[in-house]
Amino acid sequence: MARTPASYNRSNPRFKPQPTVLVICEDSKSGKHYLEDARLHFRINALVEITHCGKTDPLNIVKEAISRQGKFDNIFCAIDRDDHQNFDEALNLANTSKKVEIIASYPCFEF
Repeated sequence: MARTPASYNRSNPRFKPQPTVLVICEDSKSGKHYLEDARLHFRINALVEITHCGKTDPLNIVKEAISRQGKFDNIFCAIDRDDHQNFDEALNLANTSKKVEIIASYPCFEF
């Protein structure tokens, strides 16, 4: 008995696609390593990219996150409060985007 053309069709997917997440850090060393270790420890079931964008002030980190939001489902900006003058402005800018969320640490997340 011959197969019909419909029998070659793919079945519906059984699993939900994994969300894509971007985490932008202030620094390229300690913060990035801490977050990568946490991702491994908690066995995060998502496609997570942890990066340092080359900027260290909160406002420019949020601007970078907004410019890259088209490729990701969620974007998190890990920012230390420290003495940044534009911290509140960065929070207000992040609130205008549905995908960008601030992870603020007081005073810094090494504590």
